[in-house]
Amino acid sequence: MKKDFINQKFNKWTILKELEPKKYVTNKRNVLKRVFLCVCECGNTKNVLLENLKRGISKSCGCLIKENSGIRTHGMSKTSEYHIWNSIKERCNNPKNHAYKYYGGRGISFYDKWENNFIEFYNYIGTRPSKYHSIDRIDVNGNYEPGNIKWATRKEQSRNLRSNINITINGETKCINAWCDVYNISRATVKSRISYGWDLIKAITHPIRKNSLSYNESDINFSEEFLALLDLEIKNMKHKNNDNFIIEKLKQLVKSKL
Repeated sequence: MKKDFINQKFNKWTILKELEPKKYVTNKRNVLKRVFLCVCECGNTKNVLLENLKRGISKSCGCLIKENSGIRTHGMSKTSEYHIWNSIKERCNNPKNHAYKYYGGRGISFYDKWENNFIEFYNYIGTRPSKYHSIDRIDVNGNYEPGNIKWATRKEQSRNLRSNINITINGETKCINAWCDVYNISRATVKSRISYGWDLIKAITHPIRKNSLSYNESDINFSEEFLALLDLEIKNMKHKNNDNFIIEKLKQLVKSKL
């Protein structure tokens, strides 16, 4: 016996009456599927498959999409703010998104009122200050929600990474990038010093000798002036494709100059 769905509500649809079933071909078999005449909350009517109602494939006549996105009212669907908002939804809700494992996969969610309404989100966060700004979560393990998001540059966000290390110097705690700014030293130099066995704090605070040669193994400047300074023939360097060979050769030459 068929179940009666008359007057039942599915999202914005309310079922009015059952119509003649429609024939569909599934796996080379003819299948009859139940169809109902439904009325939307906005007043529009439409014939809808029962399975689409149950699975939430059809939630309204189309008015729900307009309400959720606000596309017809805000005129901002081509702005960077809108694309950022949409990207946040994707990485929090879509398991097929390449970044989902870092967000939705870790339990990070998008505030309900913002997820379903771009204007609510935009009114809270405001206009993007520049093309260099994106959304930053203040608590990197927290959700995209009121009180936990702000516009920030890439440099500002790098200080808020889960992988960043906070250290205390003279009673004050900052991340490594911030301390590098304070002591006017590049992170590459700090990394190089640590690789030679330096203590982390000393690697940051010890001043660079003005007349010394310094280099970063992962970012060597192959300018003609630099190569000439090391008495290395440019042609001999250019035909070498082995980075390890180049680095070791430079180490030897630099040490001989110090």
